[in-house]
Amino acid sequence: MKRTECFFALLQALLLLAWARPCVAEVKLHSLPHQPGQGEAFLLQVLSDSPLGSVTGSWRNRTIHFFPGPDRRRFEAILGVDLAQAPGRSLVRVEIRTTGGDRRSLRTPLDVLPVDFPVQRLTLPRRMVTLSRKTLDRVIREKARVARLFQDLD
Repeated sequence: MKRTECFFALLQALLLLAWARPCVAEVKLHSLPHQPGQGEAFLLQVLSDSPLGSVTGSWRNRTIHFFPGPDRRRFEAILGVDLAQAPGRSLVRVEIRTTGGDRRSLRTPLDVLPVDFPVQRLTLPRRMVTLSRKTLDRVIREKARVARLFQDLD
């Protein structure tokens, strides 16, 4: 066999192996609702057309713990937006490991919408706000007792 024939035979074999290698699963990341508001909970989903090994993530410097569906094609996490979190865009980062051990990273922006919370003002009689000396002494004693009880739990 000539050198060029060997080269082309080897090239064909390599192309066949590359073509026969399983494709990386198509994976999508999205949230429900798509744009959560301040103080709201939302569902983060990782959807794949083939089973995944594991999914981890982070958002706003916090770890996201995903839970797999029965067929491992869907991983979900429930997250909450803090009431005090400023509205705006931040990045969700997700790391995926396939059942074959391959790794893949996904990034998607998440927009947090402002929510206008109603304000309710309460007024109380002064006797309900300012404690008497007798009541204040009892509160101090009970606080110390509860602190000792919790200290014993550690």
